[in-house]
Amino acid sequence: MTHAQTLLLEIGTEELPPRAIGALAAALGEGLAAHLQQAGFGCGPVVVYSSPRRLAVSIDQVPAVAASLLVERRGPALERAFDAAGAPTPAAHGFARSCGTSVANLICDESSGYLLWREQQSGMALAQTLGTLLPGLLDSLPIPKRMRWGAHPFSFVRPVHWLVCLHGADVLPVTAFGLEAGRASRGHRFHAPGPMELAEARSYAAALEEARVVADPILRRQRLLAAMQQLAAGLQAQPIVRQEFLDEVANLVEWPVVALAHFDSTYLDTVPREVILATLEGHQRYFALEDPDGTLLPHFIFVANIASRDPDAVRHGQERVVRPRLADAAFFLDQDRARCIDTMAEALQQVVYQEALGTMGQRAERLAQLAQHLAGALQQDEDQAAQAAFLAKADLVSAVVAEFPELQGIMGGYYAAEEGYDAAVSRAIAQHYQPRHSADPIPGSNLGCLVALTDRLDHLSGFFAIGKEPSGEQDPFALRRAAAGVVRLVLEQPVILDLPAALQQAIALLPPGLVNDPEELGMRLFGYILQRLRSYCLDKGLRPDAVAAALAIPRGDLTLLHAAAQALHAWCGMPQGQQVVMLYRRAANLLRQAGGGPLGDGLPPAHPGVDPPAQLALAQAVTALEQAMDSMPPQAMTQRLEAILTLQVLLERFFTDVMVMVEDQAIRNRRLALLARIKRLAETVGDLSLLHAAN
Repeated sequence: MTHAQTLLLEIGTEELPPRAIGALAAALGEGLAAHLQQAGFGCGPVVVYSSPRRLAVSIDQVPAVAASLLVERRGPALERAFDAAGAPTPAAHGFARSCGTSVANLICDESSGYLLWREQQSGMALAQTLGTLLPGLLDSLPIPKRMRWGAHPFSFVRPVHWLVCLHGADVLPVTAFGLEAGRASRGHRFHAPGPMELAEARSYAAALEEARVVADPILRRQRLLAAMQQLAAGLQAQPIVRQEFLDEVANLVEWPVVALAHFDSTYLDTVPREVILATLEGHQRYFALEDPDGTLLPHFIFVANIASRDPDAVRHGQERVVRPRLADAAFFLDQDRARCIDTMAEALQQVVYQEALGTMGQRAERLAQLAQHLAGALQQDEDQAAQAAFLAKADLVSAVVAEFPELQGIMGGYYAAEEGYDAAVSRAIAQHYQPRHSADPIPGSNLGCLVALTDRLDHLSGFFAIGKEPSGEQDPFALRRAAAGVVRLVLEQPVILDLPAALQQAIALLPPGLVNDPEELGMRLFGYILQRLRSYCLDKGLRPDAVAAALAIPRGDLTLLHAAAQALHAWCGMPQGQQVVMLYRRAANLLRQAGGGPLGDGLPPAHPGVDPPAQLALAQAVTALEQAMDSMPPQAMTQRLEAILTLQVLLERFFTDVMVMVEDQAIRNRRLALLARIKRLAETVGDLSLLHAAN
């Protein structure tokens, strides 16, 4: 059978880690399709299936045999392949033998100057190709931690128990993990135990549906969410659903069944919302409910993998499990409240931050001092800044955070508020871990941003000082994330800050004797943060050349660099802007040729009667522009570029009418000095020579 049909590959395993399933299935689908196309197989739409016990890929329109390929090999150069009389040399004969042919069948390609062999090779059979590519494909999957089972030499994310490979209705005889592929899959572990025969590849999803397995992860999520919303609607409520959490729960079940349960409402008055959510979600994988006003309700939805014959017994069991969980959370909370946050802060002296960097208590003292130094940049009260920064890490020794690490910072904010600290201080403590990732918002308060910035600057300075900067893909101390956080905190607040100076302050507060050359360390740190700024700009869709031009001009204020990149991005697309770029390059090249010597400092920009009118007019315009740009705000990058555009006509006339590199040294220096002034005006925005001449 040679016509195109649906190809199905299924790997049946023991229960997979739910957070890894999505990435594994996607990599399997993309990798299989890419390998087949590379081998000459046409591929139709690719559908990825996954569940706790399987990874599967279905690809439409895959032929049984790959298309034939024209294979070309290049041999020796023609002058080496033939002697002066035109007879083949040993090099030509050797190349012919390696191709399995004679010299007479080789091609003398005059255009390239080489001896060539071209051969139309028949395409490989699909089964043969899969047998060749499958081991490498399976080894390349992004498996977080591999495991072995039995006495087998191979490894995978979980033990593999069955393998299906169908092309239409035919079984392809491929092997993997010591298993030979067949057509026997498995249904639901309890509702449809035992092997099930698949008639053909196209019926995969329907056959599993009958066996109580929703193999399509998107459909499984949709059904799960719809069922929860319908259940919550009966209470005029809505489930609290985070996408990552929904994905995780959907990957824990093959046949999702939802039900409603309850917990003691008194916990709503005594336990913070975040603690209840962490108990329900983190420990039990339950979905909490809230009313339309966002008030938490004493109900939750749990998801089961079976349709029980006694739903009430299952519900009572879930309620019985959650009861002691909430009681434990309330107990931990009472323990922490009895200690008070100041006592927790003192206990940080017993917690090691990093051996060379001291304890968490010493770090808290550094954070307080640094926040006090930086308070002016965000127009914050110095005492409040020091107080919030000092207490920011106190809850790390709390009982609640020991049980729920994801609540660090949040609990400190609660404890500080309960103990009478200013609302701005408690809010800053709660928010200072933000942004935790690229999709996380920055803190919603200025003081929160200040403490968050302080935290990251100290973290970066400390680990760079002890030589722990990231290497390749390795970043065990999350320094890339910290630097990206600095960029977002500065730009999205925004914060007008001399970042190199702030880094020097952070470095100066590190333990004595740790840093031999503070200036060199500060430069490395600032350069590292600029790399994250570049990534930030590119992620926002700014042109790479515009970003490069902006970052080429040394500035310590990230907001100025970002504003310059934005302005140059918009300006690059303007025809006038492109013309000015060309003129700027010409001026920069002339200055470079001059070698940077004295350029007539103290001399008038032009001499009437000596210098031509084009130079006089340009000099007058440059002087006026310098005065105008001196009065512009530093952030007004677009306004500066618009001002520079006004020089275009005069600069074109100058280059047309005036010879710059004349014999007379004084005249040449005056003209070069005029170009240098124009270059300096442009560089208040960026290095225009790095901009492309066309879009």
